[in-house]
Amino acid sequence: TLTVLGSALDEVKDAGMSGDDLQILFMTVDPERDTPEQLAAYLSLFDMKVTGLTGDKAAVANALGNFGAYAQQVETSSGDILFDHSSAVYLYRANGHFKGTIVYNEPHRFVVEKIKSIIE
Repeated sequence: TLTVLGSALDEVKDAGMSGDDLQILFMTVDPERDTPEQLAAYLSLFDMKVTGLTGDKAAVANALGNFGAYAQQVETSSGDILFDHSSAVYLYRANGHFKGTIVYNEPHRFVVEKIKSIIE
């Protein structure tokens, strides 16, 4: 998702619009493993400013609930722990009003237009 957002932001900038004021937040669904240091290391792999959010299990569960997001721990047959979770980008205008979402595998041109719509 972050790769898609980065690519879309590049296109927005190529179209002459500035995405510099956008605030991109990435929230973990696995706060036990995603420490602030691990989130910072992961997010440093992307060429854009992203703030990583984590907290205790209750705080993360509360935030997920507030967004209507889903996350459930799943153990694979080999014993690995993964998370099944919803994957959406929530778009808000600068005034705090909800604009819409970008959903997983949405066509790239839609992602670009949705980002443009919140910075126009």
